[in-house]
Amino acid sequence: ELNFPPEWVAEASIKMLLLKCTDQKTPPDKLDYYQLIHLELVDRIKENPGCCSELTAELKKLLQSIDNSIRQQQIVQLLDTVSKNGTAKLHTQLANESLTNAFLN
Repeated sequence: ELNFPPEWVAEASIKMLLLKCTDQKTPPDKLDYYQLIHLELVDRIKENPGCCSELTAELKKLLQSIDNSIRQQQIVQLLDTVSKNGTAKLHTQLANESLTNAFLN
C-alpha cells in the first residue's frame, strides 16, 4: 500500500522524491512500494535533460551521508531503475568520477 498519493509524486521536487524513496522505512525487498517514484524520476529525466544534473547531484549528497545498509540498498534499487530506463545524458552524469567515488565509498 502506498503512503503517498500520485499527485504528491507529480508535484514533488527531485530532492523530495529521492528522500522519500530512500527513507529507510520500507524494507529493500519492497521495490514496488517505490516504483511510482522511480518511474516519475525516469519520466522527468526523459522530459528534461537538465534533471540529470540535479538528480546526480542529489544522489551524490545522499551517497556521502549514507548511514545504514537499508538506505544503501534503496539507493542501489533506484540507480538500477533509472540507469536501465534513463538516457545517454543520465549515463554520462552517473559515470562522473565524483559520483562514482561516492558510490564506491
